[in-house]
Amino acid sequence: MAESSLLSLFQFCPLCTSECNRSVNSRIGTKITVLQKCLSCSFSKLWDSQPTVGDIPVGNILMSSAILFGGGSPAKVLKIMDHMNVPTIAYSTFMHHQKSYLHTAVERTYRQQQCTLLKEIKSEGKDLILGGDGRCDSPGHSAKYGSYSLMDVEQNKILDSQLVQVCT
Repeated sequence: MAESSLLSLFQFCPLCTSECNRSVNSRIGTKITVLQKCLSCSFSKLWDSQPTVGDIPVGNILMSSAILFGGGSPAKVLKIMDHMNVPTIAYSTFMHHQKSYLHTAVERTYRQQQCTLLKEIKSEGKDLILGGDGRCDSPGHSAKYGSYSLMDVEQNKILDSQLVQVCT
């Protein structure tokens, strides 16, 4: 239904206003490409629903970002989209985006903010008052990894957080 509504926008030639043949040329996740060909003049056009970065549609990356940063379950969100017949990405595409782009972006942002915070603290010339805490298991469970956080107690800001393997 939505596809026919989209194709109706390409019914007439923008040059001579004659009727056009139009069809969905390709679909890549959330991106759709429409081919419009005029029946009277030589007008032909490929229209993309969104831009790409390299060969990746921007909407596909945004879908993966929204799921990850919104705290959603990728399997559930993508299943809902499928039930609604909304063209979307596959679970494997989400996992690829997460591994290749999103975690890298989070790590880079974290490191930039950490560097900025440490520079601010250094420029103030104040003594650091640090507090730290770690956790490696829950009662009744044996953990392989533990987390440790270090905080500037004056500014109430986390300076560093590490995930470490617990040695046995």
